Amino acid sequence: MYLKKIMLSLLLFVFITRVTAAENSPILLTLSQRAPIHIHLNLKSEEIGFVLKGEKVEALFQTGLTYQIKTKDGNIGWVDYENFEEAKELVIEPFEDNEVVLYKTLNVNNARAGEKIRVLQKGEKVRYLEGFELKGFVKVRDKNGVIGYTSWHRARPSIEDVIPKYEQLNFVVVLKSQIQDQILNNPIENLETFVGQADARMMDRNENGFLFFRKLYLVENGHRSGHIKFIIKNGLVTSFESQKKPQSFWVESLPLANWFRSLRFGIEFQKMQGMDLMPSTSGKGFFIKWGIRLLNLIVIILFFSIPHFLASLLTTILGYLKILPNFFVKRFGQLLSLTFCYVFFLLISLHMIHDQHWLNVILLVIVLFLSFGVINRRILYHRCPSCHSFFKAEDLGFDVIGKTHVTEHKHQDIYKGTRETSTQIIKEYERKHYTEKTTELDVEDHRMCTICEFEWEVNRTKTVKGHV
Repeated sequence: MYLKKIMLSLLLFVFITRVTAAENSPILLTLSQRAPIHIHLNLKSEEIGFVLKGEKVEALFQTGLTYQIKTKDGNIGWVDYENFEEAKELVIEPFEDNEVVLYKTLNVNNARAGEKIRVLQKGEKVRYLEGFELKGFVKVRDKNGVIGYTSWHRARPSIEDVIPKYEQLNFVVVLKSQIQDQILNNPIENLETFVGQADARMMDRNENGFLFFRKLYLVENGHRSGHIKFIIKNGLVTSFESQKKPQSFWVESLPLANWFRSLRFGIEFQKMQGMDLMPSTSGKGFFIKWGIRLLNLIVIILFFSIPHFLASLLTTILGYLKILPNFFVKRFGQLLSLTFCYVFFLLISLHMIHDQHWLNVILLVIVLFLSFGVINRRILYHRCPSCHSFFKAEDLGFDVIGKTHVTEHKHQDIYKGTRETSTQIIKEYERKHYTEKTTELDVEDHRMCTICEFEWEVNRTKTVKGHV
């Protein structure tokens, strides 16, 4: 009974919020001759219409520099901010105590600003002239008519304070019976009024298709199912499907995930429909598909190298504190590496890469393994166990304290040529058998501190070819 009251109150709050936002939505004036309306946030997505110069549209939501608008014909989609008169007035918003400078020139090739004209004040309004967002600058004109360049992160459209932000909010939880009783066989408008706007929409001209809700969960008999897809026929909701274990839910339910999702980094890394850092590979050719996947992998590896570098650097700095024992420094370094890698895993999974979370996990484990090895070796070899001097150790040689011989029987097929028959060409191979011998050595390295002359040993294993 209490659960049902909570659900109804939540839905009533969502409904009132959306109605209020719709009533107060500002009207935008179109500047471009023909501004395309896109189905998704990604401005390279499908065009579902356009607005002409001088046409007025209703601004529903915004994310980054993209506005969701509604035309007088009822067409709803996403349009770039540059197409509207109201977005041309920018307001200067400095970050903390950092100055926002108006520069005289800009080298677009290397994104370097030239001579400084003056410092723009907080709240000062300038006129947008031209955008170089990928380079981090915009060309503007101030109130005195002076034209220059400034940081586009610190000069934001004044209308942003009026248009509701389209952000990733908390999950909406609804009883499955409510959907069955109040949504099925009803128009789409009832559905989106009831649970909010869909994350993805795929509809044809006859209003057949589906709506997808990533942040909607249905509850039935204490079990929750997510990632709900509603099937639409002739504008009516006819059925719905759900996944018991949404692919990304386990990431979003991790500790600190909600906090990381709410962070803003100046650049809008919205992990929403069509706004991934990496483009989709569906429908791409073989080489483009695998090229993009390789780029994904390289980006993830480069990002995971950052937490390892930070943990290694801080562990080294901590190692110079002689009051701390080696065991503590080593374990603290491992904890730092684990913490930093986890933070970067959440950052990548929640803000940058839409899927492939298991690949992130695999790379996370590999980086942790390598990072732990580097930290352990640095402490064991370069920090004296007695006086805790760092990087004052001298190598005294090593002793082999154990051997293990390994012999493997292998074979290799050697290509001998081709033989042609009346019906086919046969490639001939000759199988060559051979043995491969290796020896695993247990080695004891001898170290000596040049400060206190304390000697210690570090054990390691080494594999060499042949039996030695």
